[in-house]
Parts: sequence; structure tokens; C-alpha cells
Amino acid sequence: MNPKNTPQPPDNKVLAKWGFEPFPVGKITTPLPSSAFNKETGETYNRVRIAVPGRLQCLIKDPVNLIKREPTGEFNYGEIAFGVDLMSHAEVVALPKEKGIFISEEVKRPGLVKHFAEVMVKSINYQNGIHIKAKNDFPYAHVGSGSSAALATATALAINKLAGEPIKMETLPLFLAQNYGEEIENTPELLTPVQCTGGTSLMALHGGLIAVEDSKLVERMEIPENLMYVISIPNFPKPDSQGAMAREAEAVFQHILDTARHMQPFFARNFEEMRQAIRAQAIHTIGKIIKKIDSDEAIMKGYNNMFPGISSQYEKLISYLERNDTLATFISSAGPSFVTICPCSEQEKVTKQHEKIGANNVIVSQPVNRGFICEVFNN
Repeated sequence: MNPKNTPQPPDNKVLAKWGFEPFPVGKITTPLPSSAFNKETGETYNRVRIAVPGRLQCLIKDPVNLIKREPTGEFNYGEIAFGVDLMSHAEVVALPKEKGIFISEEVKRPGLVKHFAEVMVKSINYQNGIHIKAKNDFPYAHVGSGSSAALATATALAINKLAGEPIKMETLPLFLAQNYGEEIENTPELLTPVQCTGGTSLMALHGGLIAVEDSKLVERMEIPENLMYVISIPNFPKPDSQGAMAREAEAVFQHILDTARHMQPFFARNFEEMRQAIRAQAIHTIGKIIKKIDSDEAIMKGYNNMFPGISSQYEKLISYLERNDTLATFISSAGPSFVTICPCSEQEKVTKQHEKIGANNVIVSQPVNRGFICEVFNN
């Protein structure tokens, strides 16, 4: 239940049906265990800047776990993801003479940033006030780039560093996943629960091509430097997090359960093949596995339920790309972004093929094989 005087968002029976009821900003659903804290803290700082990479998700392990939240808060659906140079930034400044969290007016997603700032400050019992600036380089939200979780991760890493790293860095991805939510438009005091397995936070720590299982990094490899991403965002409605979750719940959740006998073994098999290919650093095998995933009828029907007609756009794009040298094309995460991985020499040609399907927003970016970038200041 929400506090008595907390404003309520518009009634959403779909989300309530699946147990995705809103919760207050700053609520800690699952606290950090004592083992997550360092015995001693390091140097504290006056100001910290953090930049974390984005992630492009090409495969999950278990679609049913997109619906079923673990008792400890996270969703253990697993994922395979590529690091991408679409950065999210947070800058935090200690205010020794103040109390509370002050979000800059420049921040476009204050509810999201404030939530993760509050859960961090409460967890470490930070006594100073904090001023926060945060932003995404990627200009779109809820299109499959992980920009929301990246912004949350940048904020959490920056506060942890500001306070001398009282929390073990490797424990943060699970903690953020267990307490994850995204802002609701016009209702800044509440967040919508959104599935999170910690993959974007693990990408922030490690970069590269990663496999995540049970909110832990289980495989990683360097992405070849001669590759590029061409990313296009088809012209579908772009709701806030509550609208995006309602769209997914209404269009996909029952479909996942109805097709689970096929979908669970299909995803599990491809996930294991992908793990082996990452272990072997076999990038072309990885490309072949990706190519067969989004060609599956049950998967594409789920995307079509959310984004009517997206399968025909995808098929048209694939047909255009047949004349180009590409590693693979996929729909990232819950969509609707199309991602083509190609050699640098092909990026201009591939970009034109993406533009031919009518996508107004086409972005070219490069892989990231590093984790977050940190700058610290004591002035």
C-alpha cells in the first residue's frame, strides 16, 4: 500500500493484475546485507563525476522470469548484452552545511535520479547534503537502450565514491535491481516497478559483451574494435515508464505464458550457446545465434503485440541488409529499437538501409569495452 497522502497515478488495472503497483520514491524494498559493506572506507571527496556506458540487449535466458519477481526483488530473466558508447552521466557534490538531496533543475528525469540517490544515502547513512546533476547522452527513453538503469547506476556509483566507497562495488548491480523502478509522468512521488536483473549495472562495471545470470556476470569478452552499431528507432508511441510497462503487460505477459513450453527451452538453449560462444570469443558464431532469435515466430508475435507492424519493418530491414556485410540485426530488449552490428567500413551503407524503412531517428555508435569512467575532486 502507498502512504495515505501519496498522490496516486491514473488507475491501471493491467499493471495491478500482474503485481506491478507503483511505490514511493526512496523506498528500499530489499536492504543491503551487512556483507555488502567494506570494513573500512576510503578517501571521501567533495565532488565526483561518473559516466557509464549503455547496453544493447540481444537475448534473455527465461522470458517467464520477466513476469515473476523474486522474493528478494529482482527479476532473474538473465541477459546477453553489448556495451555501447551511449553514455549516462552523474555529478554529485557534497554539501556539508546542508541536509537532504538537491536535484538540479537541468535533470530531465528527477524522480528516477532522486529514488536511487535516496536509497544510497539511506543505505550508507550519509550525513552531508548532496547536489546532483545527471543526464543521458542517448536522447530517447523506453526504447531498449538501458538508459534508465544506466542513469540509476551512474547516480549510485557517484554517491558511493563520494562517501569513500562504503559499499562493495560488485554488490551494487543486485541491490539496484532489487530496488528498481522508473518515474511516472506527472506523479513525481511514485515509481513504476520495471523488470531489472542488474545487466545494465554490470555493463557499467565491466563493458564489453556480457552474459548475466542470477544478477551476476557469468561470461564476458571484448567486442572487436572494427565493429559499429547502427541503431534506429521506429516511429511508435513513446509513453512514460508506466505506459511502457502497461503496454508490455497487456500485450506480452499472457503471450509469454501461453508459449512458455516453446519459449523457455528456446531461450535457454540459445543462451547457453551464446555463453559458449562468448567463452570461445567466437564473434561470428554470436552473430549467427542472434540471427535466428528474432526470426522465431513466437518472439516476433510478442513484439508485434506491443508494436503493431514491427515484424514487417524488421523483415524489410533484413531484406535490405542482405546486400551488406553485417554481423547481425536484432530488436534490443523490449524494443522497439533496431540494432545492426556491422564493420566500420559498412556503417554508411547500413545507415542508409535503416533510413529506407522510414525510421526517423538513426544513430551510429561504437562498442565499449571499458566500464565506467570516474573523476574525483576535492576542491
